[in-house]
Amino acid sequence: MRAESEWTVVLAVKPLRTAKSRMDGWLSASQRAELVLAMTRDVLLAARGCTAVSRLIVVTPDPQIAQVALEASALVLPETRATGLNAAYRRGRDMVVAEGDGPLTLLMADLAFIRPHDLALALEAVPPNGSAVVRDAAGQGTTMLAARRASEVVPQFGGRSFARHLAGGAVDITAHAETGLRADVDDVSAFSTPPSALAGSATRQWFRRLAASRVSPEPIQPQTSHEIGYRTA
Repeated sequence: MRAESEWTVVLAVKPLRTAKSRMDGWLSASQRAELVLAMTRDVLLAARGCTAVSRLIVVTPDPQIAQVALEASALVLPETRATGLNAAYRRGRDMVVAEGDGPLTLLMADLAFIRPHDLALALEAVPPNGSAVVRDAAGQGTTMLAARRASEVVPQFGGRSFARHLAGGAVDITAHAETGLRADVDDVSAFSTPPSALAGSATRQWFRRLAASRVSPEPIQPQTSHEIGYRTA
């Protein structure tokens, strides 16, 4: 099924001061914040470059993230405090429902390898009825949840969210997802590939700055993936 140019993409991003805490001890707080800003910028630009996407919405309590969103021509729904990933996504979904219940995609903001074509392929695979889910590279989390009617999108993010989305009726379209849509960045092991593999220029530049500042970084063992932004149980 062709993905018409009518999809709304919603991202939810937590405050930078608590961003990517799994990298604490390897990256400083400022480096983690810069990474999240870079990845958010690259994900928004990739989504903007997808011909199937007509609008971007970012839900966040952080003014710096909000500024990045505005620079990408996204609509910002500010939070007075971090409410949690599912509540943030529900807020974006409810807005789309109220405006006519059009196609909606909930997308993770830490997909540093995503390209516009990756998103387009997945959106084409979303069925006409019900929701669809893409499994992350680790196999337990969710990187995308979408439906052609926003009211059919029920976010259930957190640990092992992929199984919950399936149990809630979502169809698995991971077979239609390229690596860029599945490789979320939860720890520094995600950057074991050379910077040239990173799709987004902002994240690539961040990586090169980091590499230039380190002689021999400590190796970090891969951890189980969890959802962007909000700590899970």
